[in-house]
Amino acid sequence: MESPPDDLTVRHLARVVESTDDAIVSKDLSGIIMSWNRAAERMFGYTAAEAIGQSIRMIIPADRQGEEDMVLEHIRAGEGITHFDTVRQRKDGTLIPISLTVSPIHDEEGRVIGASKIARDISDRVQAAAATQRLAAIVESSDDAIVTKDLTSVITSWNAAAERIFGYTAAEAIGRSVRMLIPEELQNEEDIVLAKVRAGEKVDHYETVRQHKDGSRLSISLTVSPIRNSKGEIIGASKVARDITERSRLLTEAREHAINTEKLSEVGAVVASTLDREAIVQKVTDIATELTRAEFGAFFYNVTDAASGDAYMLYTLSGASREAFAQFPHPRATAVFAPTFQGEGPVRFDDVTADPRYGKSSPYFGMPAGHLPVRSYLAVPVKGLKGDVLGGLFFGHSEVGIFTEQHERLALGVAAWASVGLGKRALVLRSTSREPDEGRVPRGPLSRASHATQRHRRVLAAVARWPSAG
Repeated sequence: MESPPDDLTVRHLARVVESTDDAIVSKDLSGIIMSWNRAAERMFGYTAAEAIGQSIRMIIPADRQGEEDMVLEHIRAGEGITHFDTVRQRKDGTLIPISLTVSPIHDEEGRVIGASKIARDISDRVQAAAATQRLAAIVESSDDAIVTKDLTSVITSWNAAAERIFGYTAAEAIGRSVRMLIPEELQNEEDIVLAKVRAGEKVDHYETVRQHKDGSRLSISLTVSPIRNSKGEIIGASKVARDITERSRLLTEAREHAINTEKLSEVGAVVASTLDREAIVQKVTDIATELTRAEFGAFFYNVTDAASGDAYMLYTLSGASREAFAQFPHPRATAVFAPTFQGEGPVRFDDVTADPRYGKSSPYFGMPAGHLPVRSYLAVPVKGLKGDVLGGLFFGHSEVGIFTEQHERLALGVAAWASVGLGKRALVLRSTSREPDEGRVPRGPLSRASHATQRHRRVLAAVARWPSAG
């Protein structure tokens, strides 16, 4: 049997017990408190005089009294309990989370006569864990993608919104480089972001583009912040990405609406200010070509060419030189062109060469050699004030699927202005029976032309309000 400690050792142990921040309490096998150190006074609010001789159950909440029975059972069996996280009650009734270690106390003959309890206040740890849980809940419920990565760009966490926005599950994303989300031409952005993070700087609301798992592009607003460890060292970065694709689309539509309105107003200004047919038709062709995003546009005016007898002649071009068309005869009312020249309405093909009507007419059976390449095709008739066909606006693009329904509507809107301008010019010429000085509106009976202009302004205002092209 071990000899009992000497007085010096006992005093030393007593000083340790009194100076520790952990509550150290001893009790007998019935749960009566036998000793109570200063840390226990601070932790539970009872002085030693108040606690000693009382049951340890006074600090155990009513719903946890069974824990004391379990502890005593272990102690009587000579077993200890290590780091048991639980809750105890202060004198004022408040609860305190603790980590409890209980060991048997033996007498000189080795019999268990009681227990020593060491209680450590784990409030900070519990609060930190609760905060972490709250943060995790916020991260998981957020509509924004929240991602963390290390300083080599490897993803270390990936929330549910990131799965929805980018299409990758957490299992697919974690452990891979965040560069998988960045389009090839924007890879340098990650280098810039990492440099700022390493310098302890934040990237705030940076609008850019990222790539979905299916390859589609997303407009996002990106905020990146450094992550530091307990020593303050930067070990990674958190990224918050907000999908602004819809907002960007709406802004683009608003800008396009403003541009379309401005361009239509330019045509209206020319129509209102001049009787110069060439100026009117050239402006119409230029603006319509720009609004439809065509590579080139042309206006074929519905008159007879005295030299060749052809019914239609090239009048203006935009996006191409006259030399590009000079070697070809004037277009005829073939199956593709006829609906426009006959005033049947607009014609739009994603790929004109795939239409069954294409390539059926001699002598070229399609586009002649050397002709500007046309795959996407759009044409609208230009009618006079009485509904007679004056000609047509034609637009081409070398790529497939360029022209949309919105482009078709804009072309019709510009054609309406051409109708007003040319109709007004014809009325003036008939009323004056002479060719006016170009650029000057002569005095005379223009009431019908003015009425038509007002009517077309109302139509074009509606055109400008149509949703913009995708």
